[in-house]
Parts: sequence; C-alpha cells; structure tokens
Amino acid sequence: YLPLPAASRLPETGPAPRHPPRGGAGQRVLVVEDDATVAEVVCGLLQGLGYETAHAAHALAALAAVTSARFDVAILDLDLPGMDGMELARLLCVQAPDTLLLALTARADAQAEPDARAAGMHGFLRKPVTSALLEEAIEAIHARRRTDSTAREEAIAG
Repeated sequence: YLPLPAASRLPETGPAPRHPPRGGAGQRVLVVEDDATVAEVVCGLLQGLGYETAHAAHALAALAAVTSARFDVAILDLDLPGMDGMELARLLCVQAPDTLLLALTARADAQAEPDARAAGMHGFLRKPVTSALLEEAIEAIHARRRTDSTAREEAIAG
C-alpha cells in the first residue's frame, strides 16, 4: 500500500477536439510483408494515419490482390519468400501502373536503394519505421508523381 495524495478535480473542458482526417483518408495501401508481426505493425501505423490497408504475405498474393482491387500505394518488403520485392515491383509496374511503390527493407547495404529504384520503386524506407516516416514517404512519392505529371503535360503542350 502506497499512500498517494488526493488528486484535485480537473476543470471540465468538454469533449476532446476531433483531429481532421490525416493525409491517408480514402487511400488504399497494400502491404506486402512476409513477417506477420511487421505487417501488423505497419498496417496499424497506416490505419492510424487514415489509410485503408490490405496485407499480402508473399508476391503471388500481392499479384492476386492487385487484380481484384485498386491500390494507391503498395509497400513492398524486398526480401520476400519465392519472388523477391524487386521482381514483384517490376511486375506491378506492368499490372498496376497507377500504384505507387514504396520499398521497405531491413537491408543495410548501400546498393539496396538504387536497385529498388531501378526495379520501379518510387520511394525507399529502411526498417524500423514510424508513422511519421511512412506518412512522409507516401506524401513524397505522391508529390513526385504530381510533379512528373505536370512536367509531362507541359512538355506535350509546349
């Protein structure tokens, strides 16, 4: 038994303020990750930001998912069983060309990022990640796509 001082009553402030929807509201993200715990954490972080998520544990499940649903972003682990994330990215560039691809890996080698980008990834993150890192990376690849689209339109018009 620890004696604790009585707490004074806090003034009533009304209901907690509602936060506006985060940047992910209405966007669908496919998380392709073979480690169930990592997938659960990443999906939870994304859901906290307002994204709708789906999980695929391997590349073939991811390919099946993009044939039956549209995703704004796919987050790909590079070290998947069977087909790796690089090969999956190459296929997704053809099968789901409007889906932005973000690599998420525990690899520490310097060549991982250039290889991922060469395979078609629009962004790159190293594990572990936070919700802030995920949000920043997704916003950056969306911004890059908008900039690229504007530049293409100006080149065509110009």
